[in-house]
Amino acid sequence: MASSKDPHHGPRLKQGLLERVQILERWLAQRDKTLHLLLGPAGSGKTTLALQWRRQLFAHGFDTAWISVHAEDEMHALVEKLFNALESISPVISQKPHGHDLRQGRFLDVSAIAISLIHSIQRYSRQVVLVFDDFHNANAHQAKLLLQTLLDYAPANLHVLIVSRSTPALLFERLRAAQQTYEQDEQQLRFSATEVQQLVHLWPGLQTIAWPRLVHMSDGWITGLQLLAAHAKKHGHALDGHQTFIKPEITAYFNQEVLYCLSPESLRGLVRLSPTRQFNASLAVSMLGVETGKNLLMQLQAQRLFISPVESGDSGACAWWRFHPLFRELLLARFAQMPDELQCNTHMRLGQWFEQHGMLRDTVQHYAAAGEIDTAIACIEASAQALFFNGHLQALVQAVAAIPAAHLQHRNGLLLWLAWSQLCYRQFDACNASIAQLDWLLATGIDDAFAGSADGALQAHVCLLKFSLALQSDDLDLAHALLPQMLELQQPHQAVLQGGRGNLLAWFFSRQGLHEQARHYLKGAGYYRSDGVLLLDSPFGSLMSQALEGMSYLHEGNYRHAEDVLRAVLAQAEAGPGSHCEAACNAAGWLCEVLYEINHIADLRNLLERYGNAIAKVACPDAQLSSTLARSRLLALEGHFAESHAVLDGFMDVARSRNMLYLVAVLVHEQLELQLRQASPSQSPVYLATLDQLAQQALQTRHHGAQPIAQYAALAHALWRVHSLNEQSDPALLLGLESNPLVTGRLRLRTAALVAIAHQRAGLETIAEQIVLQVLLQAHTCGCVNTVLDMGQDLRQLVQQVQARSLDTNPLLGFYVDGLLQHARQRQSAVAQPAQKPGAKAESLSERELQILRLLANDLPNKRIANALGVSAETVKWHLRNIYKKLSVFSRSEAVVAARRLQLVTESI
Repeated sequence: MASSKDPHHGPRLKQGLLERVQILERWLAQRDKTLHLLLGPAGSGKTTLALQWRRQLFAHGFDTAWISVHAEDEMHALVEKLFNALESISPVISQKPHGHDLRQGRFLDVSAIAISLIHSIQRYSRQVVLVFDDFHNANAHQAKLLLQTLLDYAPANLHVLIVSRSTPALLFERLRAAQQTYEQDEQQLRFSATEVQQLVHLWPGLQTIAWPRLVHMSDGWITGLQLLAAHAKKHGHALDGHQTFIKPEITAYFNQEVLYCLSPESLRGLVRLSPTRQFNASLAVSMLGVETGKNLLMQLQAQRLFISPVESGDSGACAWWRFHPLFRELLLARFAQMPDELQCNTHMRLGQWFEQHGMLRDTVQHYAAAGEIDTAIACIEASAQALFFNGHLQALVQAVAAIPAAHLQHRNGLLLWLAWSQLCYRQFDACNASIAQLDWLLATGIDDAFAGSADGALQAHVCLLKFSLALQSDDLDLAHALLPQMLELQQPHQAVLQGGRGNLLAWFFSRQGLHEQARHYLKGAGYYRSDGVLLLDSPFGSLMSQALEGMSYLHEGNYRHAEDVLRAVLAQAEAGPGSHCEAACNAAGWLCEVLYEINHIADLRNLLERYGNAIAKVACPDAQLSSTLARSRLLALEGHFAESHAVLDGFMDVARSRNMLYLVAVLVHEQLELQLRQASPSQSPVYLATLDQLAQQALQTRHHGAQPIAQYAALAHALWRVHSLNEQSDPALLLGLESNPLVTGRLRLRTAALVAIAHQRAGLETIAEQIVLQVLLQAHTCGCVNTVLDMGQDLRQLVQQVQARSLDTNPLLGFYVDGLLQHARQRQSAVAQPAQKPGAKAESLSERELQILRLLANDLPNKRIANALGVSAETVKWHLRNIYKKLSVFSRSEAVVAARRLQLVTESI
């Protein structure tokens, strides 16, 4: 905030204030515009920002005249202020028009004054900025006429800055069309999370407030943060995260600066709207009446009375608004003081409006708040099936969460949807408890109230729940026990049961290595809901069926088919339910592994950049594993081995926390391979011992993954023997592993390659070449590249021998081998140059890229970053691609982690 005011030079900037560096940088680049608008609610830091900008303008040869407008100012007083401010610049431009007595305010010819000023400024040799601070206080029509004339005929060296709480009633569309305006509103004025963090260090009273809640409740409102800090300092204690943020200082500020301008009717309307998370014009009119509702919303928008637009992905949706969290907390406190009957009536009317508009979460919350629990539950039961089938699971979970737990008993339909939602959001313990309750309902015969379903539907759903939970929990023993019931499951009239049965069985058999059998359950044209619409965007929809088909080809080692199927899923998702639906996220995870294998590195990088975060949040563990392996291998390919290990370690924690022994074994084996590629095998014995322990544990517990875990352990020992250059290695040790029909895909290729290397080292060159020829035939058929190249120089030497002696009769295979060796030479060329670590690359980040990184650290979406920087969303995406490449990362979250490690951004509190 500004401190004392000089009548001629305007307010003075206090020392020690936080510099709004990024905003000022953007603004300074626009300094040549004719009109600058700085609009925001009370206490949003407008004046301070304008003063900071004025200070920077001095260094660029700009002179500034500051006019502070007060509500009591008559026209002559404003003109007097204007000329006094200009006189502080130069007497040349402060000459009053001849024959005008400024004290005779109502007789002033403002047009003549404006034209006189324009001529004076035009003759002046420097750039002039007129700052009209608190212009919302300007009530005189003549003041607006004066300013309008200045804008209409402004010379090239005249610039006007209007600082106001509301948009001024001026005509400036012509200036907008000529791109001569630069406008900033409350969205840009908000302090970012990084800036709030810096303020926390300046104001000790804020330091012990829970950081996420502080950022949320302040919403970047600087005066709110100042008042909270002042309260803590005054009362000698800090606020904890559970206390209300509405303190006497904040209440007084809102009363004096905001609520005073509202009529009693408007204030009552605000209080009645406060229980809603968001509102629009239709809701306001329904609650308050046509005239009051429209007028209130117009006043809120025009005066920027602490409301913000709610971002929506649907450009055609009507405008929704939300209250500033602190302002809403004040309004809710007033709402709580209303008579109970009025509160109940308000919640009932809100619930009815949201029910009419199909917004289940808000409907249930307001009915529950009104005490109408049965009505709320009825709404859920009526809507849950459609929500579930259409993929709106989050809304379903939130709606059920609004119902007190005691009311969920004996509501088997409601309990079923709760269990499905818990499963989809990986709340496995809660899901198990819900399934146990559903089992009890079935055992006691209380299943006839399951609305809209035929006999046995509840039992079928419970079977699917159990089978899916077993697969996601890596409990294939339970899945085996449930398999007969799954195979006998027949519910042809329900798309979710049909699709669910097929998808889950396919996933199960693919996990067993029975890929052809898995695809058998995915055949067909998909399943249709009762309304005739194809069940598409659902874990059990046709898109997920295609994604699972792609997974089966991947695990089988048929990368060409896997790529084709998985790319098709992403294309259909883009055209239909959305690029980040559950099926697309799983398909993207599996496609990552495919793209690395076929050496489509640019496509892999783009896919990781686009889907990296979504895969981690939405995809199943199998798809997460594929994405993790691809990220790690790509980093290793570029020589960033430490980062590659870190990616594996991160997902290792997830796999261990879920007791997924098979996934842990795959990751440990990958770590061993990675270390051997580094030629620094110091940790190799540790990895070998870990794999042996996992294999023993799986065997003792009769774990379903005992056999594949043992295979990974055996392959790891073979890798270690080959790497240790033991010339006496016995090829026979690997033949049993190679001949196992369950060893497929990449594992089978690597095993065969090791057998060939072992034969070659045993002096059996002819046998080694024959085996390598079979490896190449299989790799070519499947589309493999990097599995062969990752085996290292020994295998490449054998490939070159085969190329020279055995490929004349197979030109297609020869063409494949030529390409393979070309990739190998490119790798060797890259390795010959010292691998540059991400930390070194970070030094080449541009200032714009650093700005985007800092905004990224605040979890801002691309659209918000674009708005903050005054660029397009496509420009932000282009910069992000450069950032990812320089930091050797593939997603927003990884970029933030790398930036914090390199101290490019500070750690959030």
